[in-house]
Amino acid sequence: MFSTIGKYLAQRVFRFPSGGNLSSYTQLYTAFLISAVVHIPPSDRRPLWFFLSQAIAITFEDVVIALAKMAGLKDSSLYRRLGYVWVLCWFVYSIAPWIDSLVASKMTQYDGQRISLIMGLYDGQWFPKR
Repeated sequence: MFSTIGKYLAQRVFRFPSGGNLSSYTQLYTAFLISAVVHIPPSDRRPLWFFLSQAIAITFEDVVIALAKMAGLKDSSLYRRLGYVWVLCWFVYSIAPWIDSLVASKMTQYDGQRISLIMGLYDGQWFPKR
């Protein structure tokens, strides 16, 4: 949904050629910016970092991939595995401001009780024992 708005901006407003870098990155950053605006509470801008940093990380990945291709490196399962590790590490690093915001806004509570996503997914213990 948000990429459609980015596509409109890139191709109709800025008139970037379809499939080019300027068009692609306009769509990417627009989608993450709109997603950030939709997800952040009015009084807390910390989640903005999380969403925009994802677009920055994707841009960084594109640069690394382009440099690797220019250096003559071929795609391999090792590089793909390294890519998965990179994505996981980046996500763990960058999500902290959004989680902090959710906790501060009490979005991690239900009827006054704290909710544990990790324990809930692990063994169905959504509410910590008192």
